[in-house]
Amino acid sequence: GDWGASAWDVSLTQNVELAAGKYMLSAISRASGDVALTIFAGENKTTMPSIGAAGGLFDRGWNISSVEFEVNANSTVTIGVQGVTSVIHNWMSFSDFKLVLIESYAVKVAKAELLEAINEAKAIDTEGKNGAKELATAITVAEGVYNNEEATVEGVNTAKSDLAAAV
Repeated sequence: GDWGASAWDVSLTQNVELAAGKYMLSAISRASGDVALTIFAGENKTTMPSIGAAGGLFDRGWNISSVEFEVNANSTVTIGVQGVTSVIHNWMSFSDFKLVLIESYAVKVAKAELLEAINEAKAIDTEGKNGAKELATAITVAEGVYNNEEATVEGVNTAKSDLAAAV
């Protein structure tokens, strides 16, 4: 923006290539009270506080804001911040941008395949058959991996392989 301009609309953006998943973009910011600030990722956006140079979470007007968004397939997403004002001598500042993967969809896909394998294994009639105990153990282990919030793709795939071997 131009300090002497009576109005401005400034965006700071970056195009990022992201894998499918759920993400959160955050930034610390401050601005004159007459500046409309937003943080955005693709079509998702959140209003950021504009309270001048006093108060705020980190004092001197600094606050943190975030926006969550989902990417359904590997793609490029435009992320950034925007400030808009119609008043002369306004200002804005940004710091500490962070882009965090909240949930990988690769794990979701692997878990869906594991659940299908668990259900198929449970449907097998094992009464009086050799290997029944081993299959029951493999099912229990696979269910534990499936229910683990912190499971990795590798861990899920190992559980699926171990279950297949027990079948």
